Amino acid sequence: MDVCVYDLKVLSNKLSNAKSEKIDRIFLEAKWIYNYSLSLEDSFSCSTKIRSVPVMVFNPETQKCDISEDREISMGSQILQSCVDQTKRNIVNLSKSRKSGLKIGKLKFSKEVKRIHLKQYKTTFDVKDKKVRVQGIGWIKTKGNHQIEGEIACADLVKRADGYHVLVTCYKDRVDEKKSGEIGIDLGIKDTVTLSDGRKFNVKFEYPERLKREQESLSRKIRGSRNYVKNVLRIRKTHQKWSNQKDDAANKLVAKLKSFERVVFQDENIKGWQEEWFGKQVSIGILGRIKARLKRLATSEMIDRYEPTTKRCHKCGRDVDLSLDNRVFKCYCGYEEDRDVKAAQYMLERKNIRKFEPTGRRGLPFCSS
Repeated sequence: MDVCVYDLKVLSNKLSNAKSEKIDRIFLEAKWIYNYSLSLEDSFSCSTKIRSVPVMVFNPETQKCDISEDREISMGSQILQSCVDQTKRNIVNLSKSRKSGLKIGKLKFSKEVKRIHLKQYKTTFDVKDKKVRVQGIGWIKTKGNHQIEGEIACADLVKRADGYHVLVTCYKDRVDEKKSGEIGIDLGIKDTVTLSDGRKFNVKFEYPERLKREQESLSRKIRGSRNYVKNVLRIRKTHQKWSNQKDDAANKLVAKLKSFERVVFQDENIKGWQEEWFGKQVSIGILGRIKARLKRLATSEMIDRYEPTTKRCHKCGRDVDLSLDNRVFKCYCGYEEDRDVKAAQYMLERKNIRKFEPTGRRGLPFCSS
């Protein structure tokens, strides 16, 4: 079966003041519970039946948060269990990462919780036409319910810059689509995606002008003031819209590749590109999103990032030095092609390439066989 996640947008203009306060309260209490469980010597001993937690509040005399007060927990029992289990899952995931060799730190106290897991359908949450019920809140109006298909498993209540969302996870029967052919994909700066059949896609989203204006306005405001907070919220909302545009473009581009039975791409060092010479080009592009989605394709194959896909000819196996300005690959064997198209074609045929070793004369290798 296939797993699908459907995004339902909560209509904030249809929320009553009471329900809006309840949603805000649930996220606030989730932060209290998360920080409280982290403060314990043994986080796994945190009870799922606690009805109050100690919270550090601001002391006007010392100008620090050094006063402890007990705050009542009013959220539903299953949502409370999910908040406590989230800390335990984070600890387990960090332990697995440490055992795998990654250098990681420890969990820190959170300033804000943006996701709450709703684990049981019909109990913690329910879905109907244009409505979603959340435990402790009641029925709230949403849009996007018509797209739900299959068996509903669980959901997440998410807080974003543009409002609240309910992400519903469903299982539905897998539909086997007819797939044919194979394709090589070259990711680059000049052209975002180049396919081995010669097609090129250059997708970039420039910085929104509104984002520039809001950031300039923020620099003139007093940090921590009400207008400062309002300006930060506007910046987050603009960033969210910009990110949604990138996600949509990446999804549409990768959807075109699902018709191929074999998709080959290279593990490009996109983070290195951004840190060195192409910071702006990477930030306004969708390279990272495309690479992440290609990794999740069942038909995709990823080759090592150190494979010389650009400079090595897939016809004769010779290496040709190319500068970044040289956009045409010309080999000693007479083969000539666009460098990006040639790199994508190389990925498809790399298993059948003969290996050559240098003779000492520049650019004239010989066959080792």
